[in-house]
Amino acid sequence: MVRDTNEGLVVEFLIGAEQGNTLNGDFSGNVLLGYKVEGGEITGRVKDTMVSGNVYHVLRQIEAIGHEARWIEGFLLTPCLYCTGLSVATKME
Repeated sequence: MVRDTNEGLVVEFLIGAEQGNTLNGDFSGNVLLGYKVEGGEITGRVKDTMVSGNVYHVLRQIEAIGHEARWIEGFLLTPCLYCTGLSVATKME
């Protein structure tokens, strides 16, 4: 998935995403652990970054699903998802 990404973000953990409008599907969250992808390679960690979107739109735009599943916070077993169309905001230094 990373090799297929020209420019993007690998998000490992979000905080605050559950605070959005859950009935409507809107969410936004701060990236607690994420990596910048450029030219199909991870180029470093990101900080001061937020992603947002609508879960219903995101699930319709899934490009790929990973082969291996892993436990998230001990209660969710899920594979990696390759999503397009998320809004990303960051502080440039």
